[in-house]
Amino acid sequence: MGVSKFTRSISLQRIAEKRANRKYVNLTILDSYYLYSDGIHHWYEVILADRSHPALAEWSKERIHRAPSPPKVAVEKVAETR
Repeated sequence: MGVSKFTRSISLQRIAEKRANRKYVNLTILDSYYLYSDGIHHWYEVILADRSHPALAEWSKERIHRAPSPPKVAVEKVAETR
């Protein structure tokens, strides 16, 4: 009657994001995704952005003024109409 497996309270992806945020304090995390894993290590790519950079400020203003994207239709509904 022992413990058979330990589970993490947070995922490896969140751990990678925290490590990147700790190293690059002035940057903010935009997104992260899984890249690769071998038998021992797991690699995630964390996308960071500098909020004070002028190009990013212009980009965020453009996104506000764009029309919202149309809602995605479920695959089942498209198949029913055919």
